[in-house]
Amino acid sequence: MSLPDGAVSTFAKVPVQRALAGLDGLDIDEQGNLYVVAYFSGEVWRASPGGALCRLASGLSLPSAPVLGRAGQGFDPASLYLMSHSGRLYEVPNAVPNPVVARP
Repeated sequence: MSLPDGAVSTFAKVPVQRALAGLDGLDIDEQGNLYVVAYFSGEVWRASPGGALCRLASGLSLPSAPVLGRAGQGFDPASLYLMSHSGRLYEVPNAVPNPVVARP
């Protein structure tokens, strides 16, 4: 099945000064916020359901693959966890506003 022409739209646009950020992975929370990694600029952004972007972290080395924490698995549900292609695992504490404690 294919979508009709024009069915794809832009949800949010990278700021002009970050045009070469290289987006690399995302996750979504229960409130509908998207968590997006900007690989080359070393940043993590949260996009609200309305499309507004908020920078949560910067100065990271080649971040990728964001995952929200899960309380039942020992990871803080208010934190966002990332891997990097420079051999690091990052935690961004308090990245998730009003986290839901129990996630399936």
